[in-house]
Amino acid sequence: MDGIINLYKPEGITSHDAVSAVRKLFMGTKAGHTGTLDPMASGVLPVCLGKATRITEYLLSNDKRYRCEMTLGIETDTQDIWGSIVMERKAELKASQILEAVSDFKGNIAQIPPLYSAIRINGKRLYEYARAGKNIQREPRNVKIYHIDVLSIQDNKVVLDVECSKGTYIRTLCHDIGTKLGCGAVMSRLERTVSGPFRIEDAVTLEEITVQTEEQFLLPMDYPLEYMGKAILNGKTSLKKALNGRILNRDDFSIQKERKGLYRVYYNENFIALGNFNEANQTIKLKKVFRSQ
Repeated sequence: MDGIINLYKPEGITSHDAVSAVRKLFMGTKAGHTGTLDPMASGVLPVCLGKATRITEYLLSNDKRYRCEMTLGIETDTQDIWGSIVMERKAELKASQILEAVSDFKGNIAQIPPLYSAIRINGKRLYEYARAGKNIQREPRNVKIYHIDVLSIQDNKVVLDVECSKGTYIRTLCHDIGTKLGCGAVMSRLERTVSGPFRIEDAVTLEEITVQTEEQFLLPMDYPLEYMGKAILNGKTSLKKALNGRILNRDDFSIQKERKGLYRVYYNENFIALGNFNEANQTIKLKKVFRSQ
């Protein structure tokens, strides 16, 4: 089984648990996910199976989209509703004030990573410092909010639609909006609706995947790599060179889709390898070969 499942992870289980469940459904096939979702979050979690686990590094940089609920008037140590409350006050704000504050976070922004996160500093995860009662210094990180829209405001609950770059912490975004409004805020619900080419309307649940239908939900391993260039091998001699990991010269392939950087390499309709295209000498140096002789 080599391919990708666009899985809908439910609330209440870890991403690791979701991957383990998929692995069992596919009879122990090697599996890994791209882009961790917190246990209380739900939504799109691409799970790579078999040889597709070798392309996960090319999917981690995908932009994401989220539907989140922000609760005003509360601050917690984790920046979400499941943490310990450190401040609580009444949030009496006009809708226009909320809309104006939210709009200020569109574009390039700097975020200080939350203390309860998996980022490593001096060899330790930040959450390890937090659990030990240490508030360690964190450097701001630059992220981009491509789109942020207020979908609804009801009492102190605000629902947001956010499209952002990798590395964006939505709970930190909620916290920072609350700070700007002067009342504090936490993330109280999170659903990932898009991760690169994977969309929530196409995602499948663990319950939908059965032994009879498992292959029906398996996407080809090159599905999320459309942004790369594409080269077609010209014959069996070129195929043999590719399978042996040798550098491909210009007469070994024809370019079907031109891009800078990484190229997908095919023989007929079969995805064979990934390689770096050198424009200067018109060669492809293979990085990963997926088909054996």
